[in-house]
Amino acid sequence: MIEKGFSNPTDRVIKLKSMIIDAKPYVESERAVLATEAYKENEGLSPILRRAKVVEKIFNNLPITIRDGELVVGAITKNPRSTEICPEFSYDWVEKEFDTMEHRVADPFIITKETAQELHEAFKYWPGKTTSDLASSYMSQETKDSMAKGVFTVGNYFYGGVGHVTVDYGKILEIGFRGVIKQVAEAITKLDRMDPNYIKKEQFYNAVIISYNAAINFAHRYALKPMNWLSKRAIRPVKTNSCKLLKTVVVFLNMGRLISGKPVRRSGLFTACCKLNQADIQSLRAVLTNICIRIWRLTKASPKSLLRN
Repeated sequence: MIEKGFSNPTDRVIKLKSMIIDAKPYVESERAVLATEAYKENEGLSPILRRAKVVEKIFNNLPITIRDGELVVGAITKNPRSTEICPEFSYDWVEKEFDTMEHRVADPFIITKETAQELHEAFKYWPGKTTSDLASSYMSQETKDSMAKGVFTVGNYFYGGVGHVTVDYGKILEIGFRGVIKQVAEAITKLDRMDPNYIKKEQFYNAVIISYNAAINFAHRYALKPMNWLSKRAIRPVKTNSCKLLKTVVVFLNMGRLISGKPVRRSGLFTACCKLNQADIQSLRAVLTNICIRIWRLTKASPKSLLRN
């Protein structure tokens, strides 16, 4: 039953929901392999810069996944409702479950032989280097015995990263990643070299810049995938309104990516849209929605003026 004020979900939303609910979760290895490579490559750096290099490595190399029907994209796994592994926190407990996790009652995951082998190889680097190992080194034997007997537990903080983080999405939406980078660059110039914490602060700021530039590149990698998809379909020698629109979209998206916020000439796009019939509009609904969002962002047009156009 639909609550008052709500409408029935569209076919697209129903399909996306079914895709997630019906999915068979997999364990994937890409993140673990990339993170391990990054830590190996940057052993001479400070911890915070090493972590930034891990973020950079992951964002620059993680497979780009866009699933059918998605209007908002971004995923850390190739398969729906699946998981990556973070060996820098802990790994031995999950490695012991490789042969049984597909058949367990709670949260079963499929892990292929190839993935298991890739993870086994990555895990060889981590004995004595994880945050779990570090935490254990600070604990007395009495503490460890109490945890083993179930007197208390530190739970996920012992085996994984701290996830209780409040992100300032409003700031990002207002000034963007490049705005944050600009603020950080300005903060670096204001640092006092006589400050005992100067090096620590500078390394933190540099880590932020590395991470945000990597995030921008990750977004660009996502932008390129549908553009390539559109390009392959737009060059077909079929003179239909749909193909004309797709050609215009490819040009528009390329312009938007290259001009970095400068005003965009939209007349060609609007002309193409005006030639569409109702069937075209329905079949290209997702594409048109994303175009409108891009126009709004790139031209800084107000929502009302966008509706008028």
